Amino acid sequence: MTKAQLDITIGKNIQKERLARDLSVDELAELLGYTPSAVILVESGKRGTSALTLYKLSKIFGLPVDYFLGIEGGIN
Repeated sequence: MTKAQLDITIGKNIQKERLARDLSVDELAELLGYTPSAVILVESGKRGTSALTLYKLSKIFGLPVDYFLGIEGGIN
């Protein structure tokens, strides 16, 4: 998987969880300390995200970091 593909996977999974929890872009941005436009760029896969942000997302959504990376069953 390339970095671009990973960024797209992460973005889609963030957006999926945000929508499932009925959070607006503005609300998620506030929780992450991002601007709304930064959240939009991450969700679209046009901007990558840091390990710290993935950690924050895992705490916000109650999901393992692996979920956002698109890893089924964890890393061996």
